[in-house]
Amino acid sequence: MSTQPDGVNDLLSRDLQAAMAVAGRWGEMMARQRAERLRQRVMEQQHRRRELEDRFEAERAVMRTELAPVDQDLFWKTAKVADIAGHYGLARQ
Repeated sequence: MSTQPDGVNDLLSRDLQAAMAVAGRWGEMMARQRAERLRQRVMEQQHRRRELEDRFEAERAVMRTELAPVDQDLFWKTAKVADIAGHYGLARQ
């Protein structure tokens, strides 16, 4: 390739450098956006997990209250088959 006296090579070189700079910045911007989306998804998943854990603990507390009579001797002395079956069904849930 011969050297052009009119500066075309310098012009092309500057244009190429500018294009590379733009491409680099675009790549950085895309990487930041991707990282932000990932961070948002992680935060949403953590929030959802906490909600499910809270719901599970609330349901567990209700079941403990419902099943508490089973720990008492009086329940077993007075329970009918339907009572035992009902509490058994609750415990299985």
